[in-house]
Amino acid sequence: MEHFAVRVAKGESLLALCRRCGLAPERVIRDNYLTAEPEEGEVLYIASPPKRVHIAGAGESYADIARRYRMSEEKIAAMNAPEYAFWGLPVVIEE
Repeated sequence: MEHFAVRVAKGESLLALCRRCGLAPERVIRDNYLTAEPEEGEVLYIASPPKRVHIAGAGESYADIARRYRMSEEKIAAMNAPEYAFWGLPVVIEE
């Protein structure tokens, strides 16, 4: 299993870090047992990053993303914890 670590940059939020690394926020939260925003300089560990991630655009839904990648909306939703996609959210397409 592949593992890697990322360091939280100054002023970086969890969502910004996930965009930078192409990771789903839920995975980072789960792998690091986070209960709050990570702090500057904190090192977060990630196991097996997803193979493909799509960054959701403004107004884009899981249905839109599913059509784009020719997948079922249910499969996209099952791989991603939020109930809906929102702008800037890294959406896992393939694990």
